[in-house]
Formats: sequence, structure tokens, C-alpha cells
Amino acid sequence: MDKNESKKKLSELIELYNNKIGINGSDLSEEMVRSWINEFLSVFGWDVKDSDFVLQEKILDKTSGTRLKEINSKHKKPDYTLTLLKNKKAFLDAKKTSVDIFSDKEVAFQIRSYGWSAKVPCSFVTNFEQFVIYDCRFLPDINQSAKYGTIQLKIDEYINNFDLLYDYLFIGNVLNGNLERIYDGISIEGKSTLDEEFNKELSKFRLDLANEIYSNNEINNYELNYFVQMIMNRILFIRVCESRGLEPLEKLKEMLNGNFWLNFCKESDLNFNVHYDGPLFFKIKKMDELNIFDMSIFENFINSLYYPSPYKFDIIPTSVISNIYEDFLSKELKPSNGRLVECLKDDYTKTNGAVPTPKYIVDGIVSLCIDTSSLISINDLLNIKILDPCCGSGIFMVSALQELCSSAIELYKQGKCEKEYEDWFVIDEDVYLSMSAKREIITNCIFGIDYDLNAVEVSKMSLALKVIDDTPTILLKKVGAFDHNILHSIQKNILLGNTLVENDIDGLSTDELISIRPINLSEQYSDVLANGGFDYIIGNPPYVETKYYKSASSKMHEYLSRKYNFFEGKADLS
Repeated sequence: MDKNESKKKLSELIELYNNKIGINGSDLSEEMVRSWINEFLSVFGWDVKDSDFVLQEKILDKTSGTRLKEINSKHKKPDYTLTLLKNKKAFLDAKKTSVDIFSDKEVAFQIRSYGWSAKVPCSFVTNFEQFVIYDCRFLPDINQSAKYGTIQLKIDEYINNFDLLYDYLFIGNVLNGNLERIYDGISIEGKSTLDEEFNKELSKFRLDLANEIYSNNEINNYELNYFVQMIMNRILFIRVCESRGLEPLEKLKEMLNGNFWLNFCKESDLNFNVHYDGPLFFKIKKMDELNIFDMSIFENFINSLYYPSPYKFDIIPTSVISNIYEDFLSKELKPSNGRLVECLKDDYTKTNGAVPTPKYIVDGIVSLCIDTSSLISINDLLNIKILDPCCGSGIFMVSALQELCSSAIELYKQGKCEKEYEDWFVIDEDVYLSMSAKREIITNCIFGIDYDLNAVEVSKMSLALKVIDDTPTILLKKVGAFDHNILHSIQKNILLGNTLVENDIDGLSTDELISIRPINLSEQYSDVLANGGFDYIIGNPPYVETKYYKSASSKMHEYLSRKYNFFEGKADLS
């Protein structure tokens, strides 16, 4: 359908609406409005039944609604998500005709928060009689005017503004990045990205909590950094689980009644470890026994994660959280004049901090590298072995997991799924993988190493978040989200160690062993290496000048020079 034909179709649709409904003539329910929006989107080339490009929030049946009430889910995602290869491009939310979208602050805050959290440039709300385009690049605030950063159109203005609507809504324009181009050319004051704002929240909590622990416990610096990271990981993971329906909403807030730290440790022991198992909630006795007295530290942080916070954890991509954490991996907390301060680790002094690899580059590398086109069975897929030898926050492993999960679903659709794996798949208009299927793909196919302990723990959390990702709330029970031990063993292939240095390095002191962390891959990954080794090595390791190797450890520099015949003085790409 060309542009002129689209304009004609829109004119006919408006005329039909006026004849059947009449502007302001009836209070249409959201469900009835959605039937008109479906036709409206089709004018611009969208097929709302094609889940490759349009994801619709379901209108819940009675059973599903009851289930959501049991877990206190408010189920307020936007009604339509416009996507390309699972990447969100924009949201469109439907409202009843009785809602004045032009002036409703709550409506504006909700759609801005979703757009901002998903890092899309703009999103839309309509009741068919009104259509509003919201700039989603700045930090949402519940008190902002509903008109701020918007384009507002009434139904009788659609045709006169058809060129504008076509620029924003035509499927080819949206999928080809036109929305990003439009907003790249529009500067605004107050622009603040999700990464920046959430990084501030996490940094403040991390430093406050660390100082509280440092003041009240006998603990070395290594343990301090590790324990603070683990506490932060656990709290954030549960908050994400709440928003995606795996835990009752506001569970963390309920633990603020009384001593949060004791309540959280107890809940981790009795429930979280049973439900999730594995990488996040294993018992750390010394951490559980920490003296933490100032509960306001937890209260301030946890309250910042709930409404009217703009963070929508149900749609924030796992890759975004991984990238935010990447910045923390470049820093450590050290004592200075009786207090802890945040310092760059020596490994990051050259770059002045971490430099995360953008998601589009990660996904591009992974899709070009990992070839699944010749697979003829799920067993073939499970035989693929992928290693990130310097995994950092896990963003490459998460992308590789997504690639393999998509391939598994494609094999099922093509009838190439063995009978023993049929229970991997849940069918509901589209095809979804069970939690156990994702877990099996991770434990068979995904491997990672990092010599930073905190990076290893963040990588495990990134994989855990990806396991619970991408499933509609009403299908959680069917995919096994409420079973016990849903993350069991997903951490087993993520190792702490130095990929380049094995145990044949000579003459290391105890401190040097801890710092360099040699690892024997032939022992740790013996099954893989005995069967042909890894199929794919992916990642973006840090490039470190030779002088930094020398300053860190002359013994390691000598070892690398001797071990690898291509190591000739300059060991980086800088």
C-alpha cells in the first residue's frame, strides 16, 4: 500500500467511525477502542496478528485475571509493542474514549516511563478520537504536564496531518529507524537516559551500604566489595521478578516493615533459594551475619524502585541492566580517611572506566558469528559450544542465549523437534520456551570466564534475568516459572580465572596467585575440549597496553611472552 492509498484508507476509516460511533457520541470501552486501533495500524502497514512486528497485551480472561490478582500484578503494560526482531521500537497504548488523553498526567507518565525504560525515542497513546506522540528521551516525572514534549492531534486533524502520522507510524519508517532519526534532530533540555539515572541510584546505594558494613564489621576489602555486590544483585533480581509476575508485587517493600536485612536474609533462605536456586541465593554465612543497623539505606533505595519511580522493570531489557553493571565492574570501594570511596580499578585507568559494547554491536557480532542455519534437530543445537573468554557483565552470553532460543523455536516451527523436547515449548498464538528449556540451553551451550569475581557474579545474574525474560505474564505458570529451582545449575559454566594464564606459571606468591588467578581450562572444560572444543569464541575483551601488563606483574608478562609466540612486545590494539 503506497502513501496515497494509506491516506485514502485512513479517510475512509474516520468516516466509518463517525457514521457508526460519532465523535464524543459514545463511551467506548478499551476493548472496543482496540478494534478501531487495529484498523488504524493496518492503514500504516501493521498486521496486529503478526507477532514478529506487533506484540499485543492480552485482554485477560477471568482465570488469568484471578491469577494476576493472587500475585498482586497490576498488568499495566502498553497494549501494543512495535518490534523488529524482538527489539522494541515504540509502544502504543489504548484508552477508553472517556479518557482525555491530552490532559491526563497519569496516562502521560505511564507511557513516558515505559518508553524511557525501554530506551525508545517516542511512544503513542490513542483512544481513536485523540492521538498523542510522547517524547520519551527525558526522565519522566509524575508532576509533568501531560502536554510536555508531545504532539497532540484530534481525529478531525488526522488527514491534514497525514504526512506527520505517516513519518511516525508507517511500518517501513519505524523498522528502518526513522523515529530515532527524527529525535536525533530534536534537542531538549533535561534529557537523562535510563543508564545514567539508574547508575546514580545504584552507585549511591552501593556506597551507603558499603560504609554501613565497613563501620560495623571486621571485614577485608575483598569481602566487602563482594558482599555489597551480591546484596545489590539479589535485591535488584527480586524487584525484576516482582514486575514480571514471579513474585508478589511490592514484596521488597513489605520487608521494610521491621528489620529489612533480617527479613531479606530469612526470605532468601526459606523461599528465594528454593524457588530460584543456583547463581544468586546460595548460602553465604558470613554475609548473612553482617551487622547492618541503618535500615534507611535499604528503605531509600527500595522506595526508589517503585511508583512513582519511572523504572519499568517489566520491560527494561536484560542487556541494559548488564551494561549499567558494566560501569560498576570498573570501580571498587577503598578506605580513605575512615570512610569508603569509589575508585577506578587499575585495569581501567587507561580508559577512565568501563566502555560497554553497545547492544546493536553485540547482537550484530553474535548473529554474524553463530550460524544455526544448518541445524536439523534440538540435539544439534545443544551440541553447540560458545565461550566468552572475558565475559564481563555477560552481555555477549545473553545475546548468544537469545540467538539459540530463537533458533530452538524456529526448529520447532519447522517440525524439527524431537519428541523428547516437545515439552520445551508452550503454544499460545506464538511459541514460547519453558524455563527448563532455557536452563538446558545455558548449561549445555553457554560458557564464560572472567578474572574479576564481581563480573562473574553479574554474568550469572544477567543469565538468570534472561531466563525469566520474554514470557507474557499470563503464561508464567505454563512455562514453569513457579516451579522449584528454576535457575538450577545455570552458573556452572561461568568460571573465575584468567583465560590467558594456566597453572604452569612459575613462582607466584599467594598475593600474586589471588591477583592473576591462573586457571586450567583443560581441566575445567575437559568434556568440551575432549569433543572438539568450542564452536564459537565471542566477546570484546579489554585491550591493555604492554606497560600495564608489566606494571601489574612482571611474572605474568614474562609468562605471556613465553607461552604465546605471537606476543611480541605490543599486546593491544591501541
